[in-house]
Amino acid sequence: MTIRNASGRPDARSLEWTFAESCSIENGLFEHLGGAGVALRKGSHDNQIEDNEFHDVAGNAMMVGEDLFGSYYLKKPEPPSGEVPQRNRLAGNHIHHCASDYPGCVGIWAAYTDGTVISSNLVHDMPTPGSRSASSGEPRSPFAAATWLNTTMSTM
Repeated sequence: MTIRNASGRPDARSLEWTFAESCSIENGLFEHLGGAGVALRKGSHDNQIEDNEFHDVAGNAMMVGEDLFGSYYLKKPEPPSGEVPQRNRLAGNHIHHCASDYPGCVGIWAAYTDGTVISSNLVHDMPTPGSRSASSGEPRSPFAAATWLNTTMSTM
């Protein structure tokens, strides 16, 4: 699969899954994109994004999770567990020369997810260190950001 020449705002995603279950993208090419490349959002679980190449993406290359609390600063109850992205895997991807239009963006963004594994990705030639991870901000929250294994990152 190749996704190419899509334009958009910084919050637009070229491919976005919501409540996706047991889906995969493998050996794909994501290039010349506005906004973000791939986003696994609310309710997505047991999905795999593996062995893809992302380059010349204006914003984040890959995203998993979202702020289901509405804001870091608002004290809302935790979302239903079925809405939290769970057990997704981002592995073996090659991410480079992204975040060119939105330099605060990163290669891999993970937040408000549970059981996600990010493993053996190569992220280089980025304006920032390549990844961002966040959680609910509550120390007792069960929604850990992700487990990062053997992912190599460097900046431009």
